[in-house]
Amino acid sequence: PDGAAFKEDCDVIQEKTDELSDLVKGLHSRLDAQKQAKIDELQEKVKEYEQEMDRLRDLIGDESEKENEIEALRERNRQIAINLRDSQEELEGADRKNNMLNDKFSEVNNALTSATEELTELRRKTRERE
Repeated sequence: PDGAAFKEDCDVIQEKTDELSDLVKGLHSRLDAQKQAKIDELQEKVKEYEQEMDRLRDLIGDESEKENEIEALRERNRQIAINLRDSQEELEGADRKNNMLNDKFSEVNNALTSATEELTELRRKTRERE
């Protein structure tokens, strides 16, 4: 009876470990997808900025119109710079979270290894008593 309960405990521990591993993998995937989406968004903003700069170079008109357009582009450039900085901070935050998850995963993995070693030792002692 004790051996069956012990085996059942081992199976539950293994099942929970597998669930934790799947959760960590899922979190990693979500973080990677979020990072890629941010990168794509930033690349699109850079393209827009480059188009605006090209348009500025091609502008023909009176001096005040050009000056207004330049100021609007400068403001847009400032906003893009702010957005890029904010996005970089978000990416760094995501990297920190990713590192924390890696640390947690390592802790769980180490705990599982210790539990497995303890279970193996208990099995050995149980066999010796039998």
